[in-house]
Amino acid sequence: MILWLIACKAPEETGEPHPVPHEMSLDDLEKELRFSFDAGLPSMLDVSNAYKEIMSQSDEICPMFSPTSENGLEGHWVDNCTSILDATFFGFCQFYDIDGELSPEEDLMFGSIWASFEVFTAEGIGREVGGIGLIGADVLNHEVNMRLDGTFWMSDDVYWMQAGSQSLDIGGDPEKTMTINGGVQYPELSLFFNEMKRNPQSCDGGIQGELRIRDTSGYWFTMERRSCAPCSDIFWGEKNLGEFCIWESLDASIERWISDFEPYLED
Repeated sequence: MILWLIACKAPEETGEPHPVPHEMSLDDLEKELRFSFDAGLPSMLDVSNAYKEIMSQSDEICPMFSPTSENGLEGHWVDNCTSILDATFFGFCQFYDIDGELSPEEDLMFGSIWASFEVFTAEGIGREVGGIGLIGADVLNHEVNMRLDGTFWMSDDVYWMQAGSQSLDIGGDPEKTMTINGGVQYPELSLFFNEMKRNPQSCDGGIQGELRIRDTSGYWFTMERRSCAPCSDIFWGEKNLGEFCIWESLDASIERWISDFEPYLED
């Protein structure tokens, strides 16, 4: 009986954090971070391409479309219907393509989506959107700005579209300063960019600032980069858990994101 009471005694509080009950090891967390960055940051180009693929399941009357251009994509629809391809559409969407006919001038291009819909193909493949996305390219000021808020479960081929929701802002002049702020959800972890900045004149464009990471167990970790080093310590609360070397993967992901939009900034 004494042994049983001792074994069941509550642990004494020491003031130090208890060991984190990770659902993935720190090694796996680091690998998943690199994998997520290599798969790519959220992009309105992904949204546009996925939307075009979704609308390939439509027909002339389903969904009932109100076009604002002649390309058959830009405009809005509100419907609950089944197309000739046996795809069901339920909800609404307003879409403008950055490559479309409505970008107003050569010096300013924009694209947007505002939607809440579900689409199911005849094979039972589901697609779902609930949110807003905006992208603008200003040639004169050499700036690109994007905002994504909501869920964009639109493709099996785009990693960030597989789960969760996004609340992300990326913007600025790629030749001066770009700022990344907000949250990204990947299937195995969530990230929060706390006003992180990229300047090509500093550390060869290496991102600087604070990154917060949450694994599937729900615990938040913090990393901060204030130098050009490829690695930083990762913390849980005030407890240093060791060094993660993920900055080069994030830097490369940002550079790919920028390169995708560079053609829209050319004179």
